[in-house]
Amino acid sequence: MSIKEERTMVLTLIAEGKITAAEGDRLLQALEQSERNQEESHKRHKLGATIPPLPSIPPIPQIPAVPRIFSGIERDHHGSLIARARAGYPDPLGITDEYVKEYEEAGYGDLNYDEYHQLRIHGISPLFIEELDDLGFRDLSVDELVELKIHGVTPRYLRSLGQEVVVGFSAQDLAKLKMYNVRPQFIREMRELGFTDLSIDDLTELSIHNIRPRFVRELHELGLEDLQINEIVELGIHHISLQLIREVRDLGLSDLSVDDVIQLGIHHIRPNFVREIKEMGFDDLSIDDLVQFGIHNVRPAFIKEHLELTPTLDVDDLVQLGIHGISPVYVREVLDSGLDADIDEIISLNIQGIPARYIREMNDAWSEQLSIKEIIMLKNHDVPASYLKEIAATGLEGLSIKDVVKLYDNGVQIKTVKQVLAGGLVDPSVKNIIEAEHNR
Repeated sequence: MSIKEERTMVLTLIAEGKITAAEGDRLLQALEQSERNQEESHKRHKLGATIPPLPSIPPIPQIPAVPRIFSGIERDHHGSLIARARAGYPDPLGITDEYVKEYEEAGYGDLNYDEYHQLRIHGISPLFIEELDDLGFRDLSVDELVELKIHGVTPRYLRSLGQEVVVGFSAQDLAKLKMYNVRPQFIREMRELGFTDLSIDDLTELSIHNIRPRFVRELHELGLEDLQINEIVELGIHHISLQLIREVRDLGLSDLSVDDVIQLGIHHIRPNFVREIKEMGFDDLSIDDLVQFGIHNVRPAFIKEHLELTPTLDVDDLVQLGIHGISPVYVREVLDSGLDADIDEIISLNIQGIPARYIREMNDAWSEQLSIKEIIMLKNHDVPASYLKEIAATGLEGLSIKDVVKLYDNGVQIKTVKQVLAGGLVDPSVKNIIEAEHNR
């Protein structure tokens, strides 16, 4: 292997983290010295071809051989590594025959170079392995040992958890406990509350959402003793306070599920809200009714103003008004326009985008009170109030709103209607008027 290839290989080892920068620097310096030696040798060889040989000199005493720096990476098994070390190729990371022998005594003698390297850089000693073995964690892989070490899962931590806790947990499980800061005291207190079979996922979920044994204990004091871990976690995720549960119960909503309480919390249904609505006469509200009010922003003031206009409104009516964003002002204007409409018809007018002003204008333009259906028809065909008023003024008898829409859609002008009527047409029907418009 050339010097250039060996230098590239050293740089690769540094980049991969297999050797430190200081160890790499020593290797590179050794390679540079070797390269200079080769250059000097090459120069002497060339000079020797032109310069007469020097007289022989007495032999120089033999100098002990300097061990070469081993720069290869083809070390698949520690046996090969030791053989090279004995042959004068010491490993730059200090993984020696003696180093390997210590791990053999701990049951880890059959590892490859990279695995010994991992043990060394993570400070995993044979003593660490033996202590884990005493705690029941035997035959762990190098990856598992590294994971435990990285996350600070020490024998001391495991002893603090207690043998009854750690039994059955894998190295990955224990690393997860440590990662999410699950403390031994937390586990013990949860066990005292009856949660003796908590899984790793249970413990980490509780810790992630900052759910403490005190919170669980107070839930039990409120009578919520049969809660599952996922229900307790849901309460914590949505920041459902114990005060909210107490106050809702005080209002008579005692038969609540965890999901009911969570829905109240999510949609900001507070006891004051419930109390105000009850005072308006809604005594039999279900949780779903309250949640629908919360979702569609049906607040007490909104309910009060609508009831003043339409006292017969029920929960479904109020929810529909909330869904379509129909304000009390709009309802008042529609009713003031003279239209005899119930709440469903007012909602329909709003859905069609018909303002109260349009209703007033169309009623003023026509000789009779228009129905909801007629107003919607006129609006859908964009018939202006001026056209409706002028058609009505022509005196065309028997004309319906449907006829007006047909005339408007066919582009019939007012002057055409007047000309037909002035001409004394025997049958001034809508059909004949449209034909007259098209024949102009």
